[in-house]
Amino acid sequence: MKTKVCFKCGIEKPLTEFYKHKRMADGHLNKCKECNKTDVKKNYIVKIEDPAWLEKERARGRDKYKRLGYVNQAPHYEEKFKFRKSAAFKNAHRDLKLTKEEEAHHWNYNKGFERDIIILNKSQHKRAHQQMVLDTEFLLYRTAELELLDTKEKHLNYINKHLTSKTPPHANKNKKPNQSPTRATRSSHRQREATEPPDSIDV
Repeated sequence: MKTKVCFKCGIEKPLTEFYKHKRMADGHLNKCKECNKTDVKKNYIVKIEDPAWLEKERARGRDKYKRLGYVNQAPHYEEKFKFRKSAAFKNAHRDLKLTKEEEAHHWNYNKGFERDIIILNKSQHKRAHQQMVLDTEFLLYRTAELELLDTKEKHLNYINKHLTSKTPPHANKNKKPNQSPTRATRSSHRQREATEPPDSIDV
């Protein structure tokens, strides 16, 4: 079995542990798959703080969505998650008057919780959804371990645990101490009363 030494970690590994590359002498990169994955993850965490890079990636994603025919799958998706398109949810988003970089995250899609919203920036929102799956029976999210996040406190604790951004998530009913109200907070008198988040989360 052929092997080679990764120049990054210095460990000798089988060639199958290196990605193929036709321009390399042996047809494989000199950095092992594990080191490649680690570097890609580190680079991503740095790049997501760059608005220009984020916009470029979104444009690339939209192009891929059309080019690979994902657009043809949209009707099935829309039917499955049609509750997200209800007037109640749309009005809740409109009344928040979010900034360009803010997005509304619903922890509970059941009737009566349309305005019980968590405010996240775009990168936080994307990463939060990467760690959860929506249970369409209960209209609540489950963790990667399939635990049902059936309270707002559980939901906030879970996403706060997985977000690495300097700006933590916050509930729209509250504001940070010694900080002027955000747009979302200023419009909070129109929002449904929310469960107080735990003390460990900066809200």
